Amino acid sequence: MRKKAQFCKVVSQVLIGFTFIGGVATYAILDKEISSLNYYFTGMAALISAILAYYFHKKNKRLNNIIFLKENWPNTIKRKVNLEYIKKYFTLTNEEKKNTYFVDDQTWTDLDMDDVFLKIDNSITTPGQHVLYSVLRNPLFKEDELRERNAVIEYFQNNTTERENLQVSLLGLGIQRQGDILELFNHEKVDTRFKFVYDILGIIPLVILPFYFVYGLQILLPLMIIYLINSYIQYKVGNNIVDGVNSIAYLGRLIAVSKDIAKGNNEVLKSFVAEISLNLKEIKDIDKHSDIIGRVEGLDVLGDYVSILFLAKLRSYYKAIHKIYDYNENIKKIYRVVGEIDSLISIAAYRERIKNYSTPKFEEDHRELILKEAVHPLIDEAVPNSINLDKSGIILTGSNMSGKSTFLRTVALNALLAQTIYTTLAKEYRGNFFKILTSLSPEDSVKNGKSYYLGEAEALLRILNSFEEKVPTLTMIDEIFRGTNPVERISASEEILKYISRKNALALVATHDLELTEIANDNYDCYYFSEDVDDKEGLKFDYTIKLGVSPTRNAIKLLKYIGYPEEIINGANERINMLMKKEV
Repeated sequence: MRKKAQFCKVVSQVLIGFTFIGGVATYAILDKEISSLNYYFTGMAALISAILAYYFHKKNKRLNNIIFLKENWPNTIKRKVNLEYIKKYFTLTNEEKKNTYFVDDQTWTDLDMDDVFLKIDNSITTPGQHVLYSVLRNPLFKEDELRERNAVIEYFQNNTTERENLQVSLLGLGIQRQGDILELFNHEKVDTRFKFVYDILGIIPLVILPFYFVYGLQILLPLMIIYLINSYIQYKVGNNIVDGVNSIAYLGRLIAVSKDIAKGNNEVLKSFVAEISLNLKEIKDIDKHSDIIGRVEGLDVLGDYVSILFLAKLRSYYKAIHKIYDYNENIKKIYRVVGEIDSLISIAAYRERIKNYSTPKFEEDHRELILKEAVHPLIDEAVPNSINLDKSGIILTGSNMSGKSTFLRTVALNALLAQTIYTTLAKEYRGNFFKILTSLSPEDSVKNGKSYYLGEAEALLRILNSFEEKVPTLTMIDEIFRGTNPVERISASEEILKYISRKNALALVATHDLELTEIANDNYDCYYFSEDVDDKEGLKFDYTIKLGVSPTRNAIKLLKYIGYPEEIINGANERINMLMKKEV
């Protein structure tokens, strides 16, 4: 394939040379007024060479794109990513959805979902990035919808040629580097009072050019005058709308890609094709004007001169922006569908990279969750763990760094990925559909000027307020009320755990307060993580969850290992012995 691409490149370059020679010969013949037969012959030869050169150039570009896709599949594409901008699409679209559950900012941050998104993302286009992010923040609660999503993902995994053909089209759209197409979605009507003036000034050069055959190069003076006038207008007006112009050019490429997709007749993609085709019919006028802007942009430096002389971009912008306002919903639907296709290809690539994954099994009759050999998606060589949650949840004990927090995130992430990309990093995932809420990192509240305790309290309250009969809540809590004194912390924690046990929820709670394990009874199972600390090897973790309550206290051993003064170590151990004797 690489040889074919090189052949097309060479042929294209040779034909460009023929085109140039033919063009020069045609001009020379015309200038000397030699017979019209030779004039038409050389002119036609130059035209045919130009057409063939363009054909082989496009062929070369397509082959190089396929080579690029083959060499990089399924690896992620390295590039700079603006996560705030990627989040913008989710924010805009979710504002239109009322009373709909989505992954809130606290949970998203707790689970390091920005990093998970980047791990999965292999999108070729801006819509692909936007939709993938939105997919991860909007879990589904109907298995039929997830199965439909999975069917497309598996299609892309198993049909290389068809996937590559789609990706070649998507490469024609690419990532938007200038402007912001999302601004077009909410664009208010712009002032078009001077549009007719721009139209007149753009038409004048077309009126002047035919006079070349009468006056020759004398037409250059009026052309220069109109060019200078239009340059001034382009500078004054164009600078204010440059982002809009770039976005409409990107919209033109989006429509072109949509047309390619609409030509498909694959059964798996028929719903995408149908929706795109339906909405393309409504936006023909936008297509025409955005295509003009896109073509002029594609000419680079020459395109700038052409655009200024005819005010092409400016005139097309005002014509297109008016139509965009009228057909806003159609554009949004096309944007979403193209983005969904690209995002599903990303998920297919992610599955190919991780290899060891499973598809979830959902059982809505039981409020339970079963995970076998589950791992964290962001940890290489992660130790797999299994859990069966069939009560109100678990109380998890163990020292710091033993794996408690990572395990909580592992469970929550697998639940979220199951309900979004129908993919789990586990040998088996079986459970109900859940609303997922966490309270693992309330530090963000401190940054916003709140006390640590108040941040914790508010994070927990939003979890307690989420409980409902229809959909169970899966919640992860790391150290309830760690920001207050032990007496009040333990008392409040016990009541919260009792409250959760009476609700439609599964709670995984990590704690250092062993007193909480005493209230487990029939409501919660107790699990723990353990480690060993010695003077020579230091910390040794197995990161494996075990049934029961943590039997070890290794905090003082750790202080000794890292070099704390001996008097502190001895004093701490003496105090522990005194406290234990009092308890006895």
